[in-house]
Amino acid sequence: MINLRPRNVKYNKIHTKYLGKKNKKGINLTFGSFGLKAVENGRIFPEQLETVRKLITSEIKAEGTLYINIFPDNSLTTKAIGSRMGNGKGNVNTWCSYVHTGKIIFEVENISSKLAFGILNKIKIYLPIQTKIVILKKYK
Repeated sequence: MINLRPRNVKYNKIHTKYLGKKNKKGINLTFGSFGLKAVENGRIFPEQLETVRKLITSEIKAEGTLYINIFPDNSLTTKAIGSRMGNGKGNVNTWCSYVHTGKIIFEVENISSKLAFGILNKIKIYLPIQTKIVILKKYK
């Protein structure tokens, strides 16, 4: 398994992001012909990204290309179970990617539309947020 986390960060422990807003960047397809767009806000963890990446690459084999537009660069911290209030923030437990409404998460290219719809419908199950399939205008 690939260890998806940033190599170097200026501050390890970040403030929790506010997930109530819509996304303004990354709402259009840039690399691929078919994509998966987030319909709601949420967090995606590295394990979920890796599972989806393995599934897509095994399905498209060598004919298509996969683009992942998110990266887990935000840390999540937890305090020890027996610790009392105060004493600062806990240690970094895992990393995640915050996804806002409208963000394109995955893009695929150079595969047939039937195969693309099949793959993207299959990976919706593995993600914790609701998504929809978007296609480039020339394929409509």
